[in-house]
Amino acid sequence: MDTAPPPALLPGANQFLQAFWEVSHDRPVGFGVGPVPFGAIDRWARRYGIDDADDFDDLVGAIRVMDGVYLDRCNSASDKTAERKPRVSRPLTANLFDVLLG
Repeated sequence: MDTAPPPALLPGANQFLQAFWEVSHDRPVGFGVGPVPFGAIDRWARRYGIDDADDFDDLVGAIRVMDGVYLDRCNSASDKTAERKPRVSRPLTANLFDVLLG
C-alpha cells in the first residue's frame, strides 16, 4: 500500500481525473478488470463539450495513462500469487505531463 501523499495536480488536470473516475464505471469486468472502453471516453467528451480534436486526444491519452496504472494495480491485487513489480516513482512535473500527453 502506498503511504505517499497524493501528488498536486497540474492546472487543468482535475478535469482528466474527474473524467477517468466517471468513465471507469463503464469498464468490463470478467477474468480481471478490463480497460475503459473508447466509447465511454467519447461519450464523456461529447457530454462535456470537448469537440476539439487535440483536446480530445489529450483526454484519451490522460485516461489511458491513468487506466494503465489502475489496471496494473487491480489485476495484480486480484492475483494473490503474482509478485508485485517494483515501480519507479517520479513526481508528476509539467515536463513529465507533457511527455505523457504529448
